[in-house]
Amino acid sequence: MLREPLVAHAMPLEVMSAGRTPEQVRRALYQAVELFLAPAAEHGDSFCGDRGMLANYLDQAMERAVYEIIEDDHTYWGEIPGLQGVWARHRTLEGCRRELREALSDWIALRLRLGLAIPVIADIDLNAIAQPT
Repeated sequence: MLREPLVAHAMPLEVMSAGRTPEQVRRALYQAVELFLAPAAEHGDSFCGDRGMLANYLDQAMERAVYEIIEDDHTYWGEIPGLQGVWARHRTLEGCRRELREALSDWIALRLRLGLAIPVIADIDLNAIAQPT
C-alpha cells in the first residue's frame, strides 16, 4: 500500500518538505532549512562547514538540556537553560529529546526570520547569518 506523503512547513522561514514517514519529513525539513540559510556561506560564515554551523549549534544546545520527570503524570519535561521558550514534554525521555530538538529548530528559525538575537553557544554565533530579502 502506497502511503500519502506527509508535509512539514517551517512557517517562520516559509520552507516546506515532504516524505513518506515522520522521520523522512523531519530530515528533509532540516535539510531544506540548511539550504535556505546557506547563502550565509557567501559572506564567509562557516555555516556550510563539515556538519554545518546550524547542526553544531543544535548539538551544543542539546547538550545543555535538562530533563525531569513530572511526578503527577510520569511524563518527561525538558528545557534548555538560557533559551527562553525552548521546552518539550513527552511520555518518554527519547520522545522528549526529539520534541525538544524540534522546538529548538523552530525557535531558531523564528528568531532568524524576525531578526531577534540568538544566544551564542560554544562560540557558535548564528546572529551572523544574513537574512534573505
